Amino acid sequence: SDGTLWAWGYNGNGQLGDGTNIQRNIPIQVGTDDDWVGIEAGTSYSLGLKSNGSLWTWGYNGGGKISDGTSLNRLIPVQIETDEDD
Repeated sequence: SDGTLWAWGYNGNGQLGDGTNIQRNIPIQVGTDDDWVGIEAGTSYSLGLKSNGSLWTWGYNGGGKISDGTSLNRLIPVQIETDEDD
């Protein structure tokens, strides 16, 4: 894999991460980053891991479901801040 992120399917909550709520019947590239190493897709939201260890999420966020500190749906990947003891 080349580290790029691609998505398709239902997108009513922005879970494809392409900045829209448009259903995609063919794969579309999400952003231009090429450092994605892992993706988990749920029914209404998605999570991604980048090569630097950062965690990203997008899609449905009712009740803070995607843990970004808000309850706003996210149409593009947003980084989840973590509390780390250095």
